Amino acid sequence: AQGNNELMDAVADGMGTLRDALQALAGGDLSHTIDARFEGLFDDLKNAFNDTVQRLRGVIGEVRANAESLAAAASQV
Repeated sequence: AQGNNELMDAVADGMGTLRDALQALAGGDLSHTIDARFEGLFDDLKNAFNDTVQRLRGVIGEVRANAESLAAAASQV
């Protein structure tokens, strides 16, 4: 029973951390990353989430830079 309780606690902690991170991302917060230490599947999920946030930051940065370039070019026309 003790082992089951520990397993359930570990799953609940991992899922809660991932839920919080996804809610932050859904709210537009691209600064939120998961820093907690996990093992196995939860570590894979943490890394996938953090990689996704990093990639989104890069894409948003590229879109902003392109929009600024287009605005500058349009103002010269």
